[in-house]
Amino acid sequence: GQHWMEFVTRMGERASQVRKGEVKPDAAREMYDSWIRGYEESLGRLFHIPSVGPARQLIDKHMLGVDSYVRYQAALSDFYGKMVQPGMEALNELASKTQELAKGPMTPETFEKFYQLLLKTVEQRFGMLFRSPPFLAALEHTMHASLEFYSQMNGLIEEQLKGTPVVTRRELDDVLRELEELKREVRSVGKG
Repeated sequence: GQHWMEFVTRMGERASQVRKGEVKPDAAREMYDSWIRGYEESLGRLFHIPSVGPARQLIDKHMLGVDSYVRYQAALSDFYGKMVQPGMEALNELASKTQELAKGPMTPETFEKFYQLLLKTVEQRFGMLFRSPPFLAALEHTMHASLEFYSQMNGLIEEQLKGTPVVTRRELDDVLRELEELKREVRSVGKG
């Protein structure tokens, strides 16, 4: 309870800073870390409590599915935050550099210079980002969270389809595997 209230208070303060334009460069990272901490100390714990009763396996799969979704969304948020930062830095850099261009006459050459400056600045910023260890770590974390969520959802869907006449991927894989085995047997009988 108290962890959750502290988290809500911190998020309210961060949102207020964003509205007032008082955002520090690392505010997105701080918000992400704070959100994850708040989730893990409160709701995240609920999703890992074992359930009881006849439907416990299904309920556990649902809970783990929700948890993997939340973690995936958090990873995406962190990843997109890292993607936005170089763009903002490039815009700030461009704003100062284009003031010099704006002092002169607006000719096609001026627009060409601006366009080349834009390309060069954005290319540099994103080139640095794509080679940075924090970005690569965020990409890896996002991909892992995405695959975990995908796996959890596939398992949950297959569980839900068990009682229906719909063929699941696992059942189809089993049939295809048996078909391949039968083909091999027929080939070996034909050669023998």
